Amino acid sequence: MAKPANTVEKLYLSSDIPNDGYLDLQWPLKKAYAFLRAMDYKMYPVMPRPKVKYKGEHYDILEYGLFDNSPWMEQRYIKFSEKNSNKNLYCLLGDIT
Repeated sequence: MAKPANTVEKLYLSSDIPNDGYLDLQWPLKKAYAFLRAMDYKMYPVMPRPKVKYKGEHYDILEYGLFDNSPWMEQRYIKFSEKNSNKNLYCLLGDIT
């Protein structure tokens, strides 16, 4: 479907960091995963690493993924889940740089 000619889309700059770069653990998994993907430019340093406040401490999120239950992942990664979901968000945390 074509967009009307007078429609202007918002241009986001690297200075427009969503939620000040912090993952909110109260968000639904779908929103949390979308936030992490929006902050992830892989090897290009466009955005800073996303951060999370977990158990009173602030951490960088070094790696993340959305997976089914995985005992192996739970050995190294912090697991975030929500009721009635067959997926979990796993995050590897590191000291803030």
